[in-house]
Amino acid sequence: MNHLSRRTILQAAGVGAAAVLGGPLLAACSNEGRGGVQPTTGAPGGGGGGGGVLPKYLPYAGVKPDIKGGNGVGDTFFAYPAEPVTAITAAIGDGKPIRTLGITNQPIPPALGNNAFWQELNKRIGSDLEISLANPADYNQRFPTAVAGDQLPDIFSVGSAPQLPGLLASKALDLTEYLAGDAIAKYPFLANIQTDSWKSCVYNGRLMAVPVPRGMISSYVLYGRDDLLASHGVSGPATSYQDLYDKAKAVTAPAENRWAFSYVPVDYIRQMYGVQNGWQEVGGTLQASYADPAQKDALEAAKKLFDDGLVVPDAFTAQWQDYKTWFGGGRAMYTFDSFSAWPSFLTLIAGEHFSLAAYPPAKAEGGGAAKAWLGNPTNSTTAINAKAKDRVETMLSFLNWCAAAFGTSEYLFRKYGIEGVNYTLEGTDPILNDKGKSETQLGLLYLCDAPWPIYQAGDRKATQAQYDAQEAFMKNAVQSKTVGVYSETNARDGSRINKAMSDLQNDIIQGRQPVSAWDQGVADWKKNGGDKIRDELAKGLQESGG
Repeated sequence: MNHLSRRTILQAAGVGAAAVLGGPLLAACSNEGRGGVQPTTGAPGGGGGGGGVLPKYLPYAGVKPDIKGGNGVGDTFFAYPAEPVTAITAAIGDGKPIRTLGITNQPIPPALGNNAFWQELNKRIGSDLEISLANPADYNQRFPTAVAGDQLPDIFSVGSAPQLPGLLASKALDLTEYLAGDAIAKYPFLANIQTDSWKSCVYNGRLMAVPVPRGMISSYVLYGRDDLLASHGVSGPATSYQDLYDKAKAVTAPAENRWAFSYVPVDYIRQMYGVQNGWQEVGGTLQASYADPAQKDALEAAKKLFDDGLVVPDAFTAQWQDYKTWFGGGRAMYTFDSFSAWPSFLTLIAGEHFSLAAYPPAKAEGGGAAKAWLGNPTNSTTAINAKAKDRVETMLSFLNWCAAAFGTSEYLFRKYGIEGVNYTLEGTDPILNDKGKSETQLGLLYLCDAPWPIYQAGDRKATQAQYDAQEAFMKNAVQSKTVGVYSETNARDGSRINKAMSDLQNDIIQGRQPVSAWDQGVADWKKNGGDKIRDELAKGLQESGG
């Protein structure tokens, strides 16, 4: 499929992937990308940034990490605690069913009657969970259908819909009085979610949802196969664009079915050339990344990689999983992916000498690190049906349980299931078996979740490497200024006007349009809705004090 992913072009616009979809629902994890140019981090559309309605951040201190996180980097654990903390002793459910509607990127799990994990889950919660799931693409059609038919369950992932703030005001329970400020202390694992993630839950000055946090792991970084690169005389991160090009040239050998890049890492190159992350204030005015003057230099540099045969030739017709497979199999030496993808690469690639590295961007001209683009801290948001107000404590207690922190017995069960049935222990580390991989995929992590730790079961070296890479990345990371700010025009028209830019970018990279065509593309994007999106975002920032 010869097109650019929505996330790529949205980051270039500074719009935010989910906002263009019409609401704050992202494709779960980070596997939405398609086409020959990489997907990039999206920003869920939210409300006005929070102000005084945001919950107080109360970090959970019941489990001690091996390396304490900070500056956006998660806590690090070299092994699962030998004696997990039982953190929740009070009743969660009320004996009545809890109905949920959510998303999943996995195959639908076995039904309740054939699912030992689900059966045990119901017992532990104290209410029968009636779970309905859909993949992200289908969910953005299913959600408005459920809204129109007044069929929303007790708890639901917030998906795409026009006039979303008004919809939530009429259909979702206002959580402000239950969670704002100190009130959240009643739910300690919701309080353990950092403030930035809550900003996407505020609409019209009210707290209308709870976040599914991801922290910095939604950020994208250039991965390198250090083991294979070394065998071709290449080592370490590139110190400039020319150094990146030279390294790529050195490892590319089409006759041996080997190329440098799985696809064109255009956003990595944008960062090297200093293109801004998303929306930023420039000269006192909010500016989209599309309009950054450095865009054309970055596009020219990205095009050169493709023109000179340093990218797998099939990149523009491949699926997202193909990029991972090429990287894992050694057909590509580099790939651009989120930090959350690291564990999947370790599963895909095995071997005594395997070595994976992540390279933050250097300035294109050399001379130090470039500003890295920080991804959105919120994957999606979850609301409670206004009709469930009489059971609000049960609903919030369940979401609080879903957010129980790493190292607790609740987290261990939620992620891995029943010992001996769904997983076995290697030392103190739980290892899922096939039954566990199937039965536990109930989409709980997309209703609410704990902050992601850095943890690789049984692999201290990989765990340390992930910590080191995240720490290095965060030293020069910058966030889009409009994270968590909602634009109705963006929700309504963003997909259409960004599709035009995605087509243009693909044409430029593949040589069907000159780089100079970018200027007219940006002018058309502004005229067709971009300027209105800017004005709405600027108003939202002003109202929230941002």
